[in-house]
Amino acid sequence: MPGAPRFARSKGRAAAVQILRERSKAIGEERFLVEAQLRCPEQVGIFESLFDHVEAKGGSLSWGKVASPRVSGLYRIDRGKPQPVWTTRTGTGSASSRPHFYFYVNAIRDRTKAKTFAAFVTTLSAIPGLKDQLPPISGKDMPSVALSELTSLDIDTVLDALDLLLA
Repeated sequence: MPGAPRFARSKGRAAAVQILRERSKAIGEERFLVEAQLRCPEQVGIFESLFDHVEAKGGSLSWGKVASPRVSGLYRIDRGKPQPVWTTRTGTGSASSRPHFYFYVNAIRDRTKAKTFAAFVTTLSAIPGLKDQLPPISGKDMPSVALSELTSLDIDTVLDALDLLLA
């Protein structure tokens, strides 16, 4: 199969089709954590902390695909319908693809009281990797930070900020 991807040439068309189908499937928590263990084992604890928080606060998780595993944490803010507040992903496993964590800042601002949003942003500003990406310094829609830059104290700060949104 000249011109076909290497795995298709080595495994045959049927196997290649099966691999592509598998990569396009949505994953769940167990599969996500397996992929995380393979791609970024030092970050698995962060993912578990985020998942535990969503569960404890009555939120839900929305899963991405196997090719680049991601998950979003959805919460009811101001008693509204569930909305994504953050997304995190494992990266693809390549050297240039690092696990990241994103906040949907503009969507959060649009659905919260000004005082609540200010407390949320102020709390997140304590995280060095996020500080310059947050309002009022930046108008960035989705501030992000590489998970490798977060300390356990930073994760506690993220969870505290989320708690402020849900109070």
